Amino acid sequence: MYVPKDLFGGYKSQRNGKKQNKFSNDLTLGNSAAKKVRQEIKNSLVGQNSIGNFMGDSSALELNLGNKNGQKFFQSDEITIWAWNVNGVRAMIKKKKLDDFFKSVNPEILCLSETKIDEGALADLKLERKIPKEYLQYWNCCVPPIKGYAGTAIFTKVIPLSVKYDIGIPKHDKEGRTITLEYEKFYLVAVYVPNAGSSLKWLNYRVAQWDVDFRNYLKSLELKGKPVILMGDLNVAQLDIDVYNPQGYDRYPCFTEEERTSFSMFKNLGFIDTFREIYPGKIKFSFWDVRSSMRKENKGWRLDYAIVSKSIFPAVVDSEIHTDIWGSDHCPISLTFDQSYIDLDDFKEDINFDENDSDDKSEMDFEEEEKINMPDFDCEQFSEPIELDKGPPEPTATIFDEDPNKENIFNNKE
Repeated sequence: MYVPKDLFGGYKSQRNGKKQNKFSNDLTLGNSAAKKVRQEIKNSLVGQNSIGNFMGDSSALELNLGNKNGQKFFQSDEITIWAWNVNGVRAMIKKKKLDDFFKSVNPEILCLSETKIDEGALADLKLERKIPKEYLQYWNCCVPPIKGYAGTAIFTKVIPLSVKYDIGIPKHDKEGRTITLEYEKFYLVAVYVPNAGSSLKWLNYRVAQWDVDFRNYLKSLELKGKPVILMGDLNVAQLDIDVYNPQGYDRYPCFTEEERTSFSMFKNLGFIDTFREIYPGKIKFSFWDVRSSMRKENKGWRLDYAIVSKSIFPAVVDSEIHTDIWGSDHCPISLTFDQSYIDLDDFKEDINFDENDSDDKSEMDFEEEEKINMPDFDCEQFSEPIELDKGPPEPTATIFDEDPNKENIFNNKE
């Protein structure tokens, strides 16, 4: 059984006054690495709008609905962001599960993944009217002819400075998998990462294409001068303790060596898995298969994450998995942090921020170096090769990615 090194353990940070603590050297993205990433991201951003606009083009459906006013500022320095894979937003709304959540939790920001909604259904069902009026709504839906698949949404009471849908690479931008909101001190990214598929036919696309490009996208946000908070379903269980029974699951989607190794590279780029950093030995799951009584018996997986740029981890108050909240095959997660501890000048210093920096390396050079640093395995022996200029195969049902037309049956404890 492959057991990856716990790259996120080994130290505890303490907040002392308003000054951020410096991280140990092993968590610092060095000058050389920073330059490599920085130039590659700059190259990839050629032709995009400036940070002032930050909209960019997207092939996926993008919708800004709901309250057009909103709050200009957060109500306090301590902020809690929630994320939930709802396994179909229509069923959640129909069964009042989302309404119950808003009433009981009253989140300032909620990120949804696997909304399984498209433009036509969203309009026909008038789902935006089912969301409390105090929220601005940002929906990113799958593109026709795909219907009722994947998708993300963010509901926020606080007006973002800018909004971006998708990551700007056409082959990845057909299923509404990301939304990015910019706030004064951070970027918030809601994500639903592609699943490798029950036969692992998407594995090559997932680890060799999506993961690489998505990590580059996150670094591109940092290189604009603000830290990143990533919330959502990452479709990977990083450690053995993130699966109820890891023996025999090494060739299952979300737990292959390839996916786990790829996820560990978040740390190499300076990102922290907040839950595992705070609770290094705690066993807690966020997903349970809908078959039989897996949730009642707590036979689950931890697939949902709150990831932050390393320099703002000292601002984190808590990272939680809310197993007491039902309604989907996933439970919500939340991240609480104190934004008064986020110092953008310190952040820019930590990432060696330099607007005028230049390097002759290309994006392909960076990707090749990234692959060289990964273990010697062959993705193609387990998956169908995908041409680089094409996206993933058409969506099909998998054991962790339910049929788009199947109603969410995991709606209560009975």
